[in-house]
Amino acid sequence: MLNALRVPEPITGSAITVETNPRAVKAWLVSLSSAQTAETARAIFDSLTTLNRIKLDGESRLKLLEHYQTTINMLDVPLEAIYACATAPAKEKAKHAAVLARNLQLELANGYKLVLHERLSARFGFGKRDIPELIHHLLTTYQRLMWICCKSYGPVPAGVWLEAHALFRYAIQHKMIDSPEGVDHQNKTIGGCYKQILLLALSDPYRYHPLEHDKIKDLIKNYGSATQFQALNDNPHPAGLFLVRLDQDLPPAFFGQRPQDVEASSSIMLDTIEMAKLLNKALHAVEQKLPTASDRSKAQAWMDLLRRVSRQWSISPKRIFQRIRANSQVQMTGGLRMTTFHLNDAQPLFEPLALDDSLPLTDNPLTFQEGVHGQPDTWILLNESPGGFALRLKPLPQSGIYRVGDVVGLRSQGADDWMVACIRWMQTTETGDAVEVGIQILAPSGNSGMVRPTTTHAGGTLQPCLQLPEITAIKRPALILAPRGTFTPMRELAIYTNNGEQLVRAARLVEQAVGFDLFEYSESE
Repeated sequence: MLNALRVPEPITGSAITVETNPRAVKAWLVSLSSAQTAETARAIFDSLTTLNRIKLDGESRLKLLEHYQTTINMLDVPLEAIYACATAPAKEKAKHAAVLARNLQLELANGYKLVLHERLSARFGFGKRDIPELIHHLLTTYQRLMWICCKSYGPVPAGVWLEAHALFRYAIQHKMIDSPEGVDHQNKTIGGCYKQILLLALSDPYRYHPLEHDKIKDLIKNYGSATQFQALNDNPHPAGLFLVRLDQDLPPAFFGQRPQDVEASSSIMLDTIEMAKLLNKALHAVEQKLPTASDRSKAQAWMDLLRRVSRQWSISPKRIFQRIRANSQVQMTGGLRMTTFHLNDAQPLFEPLALDDSLPLTDNPLTFQEGVHGQPDTWILLNESPGGFALRLKPLPQSGIYRVGDVVGLRSQGADDWMVACIRWMQTTETGDAVEVGIQILAPSGNSGMVRPTTTHAGGTLQPCLQLPEITAIKRPALILAPRGTFTPMRELAIYTNNGEQLVRAARLVEQAVGFDLFEYSESE
């Protein structure tokens, strides 16, 4: 028996009524308005929640679940369009949509678990024939649930990892990994679905912008079948090996040195070496095409994503410095535009002179208004290291202005000087009333400016930028931080600051994030 699976207790009472006729349920689901996504999702959730708490034979329940599943699948895209917003903290509408999407999957899982429990308790063998399909249904549901959590930057509900592990463990013991039979792709088996769940967790999805999540999903789908399961052993070369503890409510973790308390009978390893080789070939192919790419910025972003995900799926990065717990407050601004404004003492830059008077300054952000861009938010400092901080914001502001990959300005409470940093990961708390972020410091200071290409065809639009000073201790030259798409090798740029104008030439790209380009430069001759 799968004792780890939690099922809702049945409730009774004359006031508890729910439709159990499959035809009537199908007709009702079809009649629901597709234009009112949240209201439709709420109605389905309420009905499914009640259905899962009344006594019903497994065959009838399974037929009803098929209709609910079809309609919920149709709601996936419109709900995701609401909650998978690029900014956090999310607005109330987005948070509500994320909770609805998550709860729909949890109730679907409850329904399938009830049917599975009945099948496992059946006395005769023919009643157990669809057990592999039910396990696959459950794992697929948990996979969708985890994607919802990732795209909404929410935690995976407690107990979900333990149940997913228990289902896979049962499949191992009963030789069902390659079931259901007759599927046309390995990803659609129990083993294939479980691999995708593990790879999603190992990608560390809270470190990615929502625009990157779908690309990660495609990589998992296209290359995940190359991974292999292995029995636990003392492999001296742990690269590409990840430990999965089947008796714990925990995601997989990099194997490294084998922990002393791990039992071989309740653990397996996921080997990603062959997948890493395929990803390396894909990266090499993109690198070969980069010089002739029609959209160099897009190709560069794809290469960067491949490198980051490949690193997560081969050897998870180790923390260089230990985090030191703290309990103080800091101020933070969100986005390059607002950071540039506050690093200039919350004052507009002086009106610049265009290099070419025929190119009007059509989008001049130099007239920043503090009332428009808002005051910095006060965050609680949870811990710190020489390279960055972990921060928490509570209570949440109503306007979501922070994104993974965004530039931020950071300073201690009451201080005058701003540091330039970047958001590397973000996650909301279990209760949803706070958001936590991981910050990496890019520079201890920066000079505000405006930038545009000097080429005539590029137009005269000015964009905010920061000039980061040289850091001799780590032998890092001076850098320019500008909106994404600014960098092109040897491109000449005009930078305007309070001290005047400067012509520079882009030299080498250091980093390209969703929100910015960070690159070396030289003085233009």
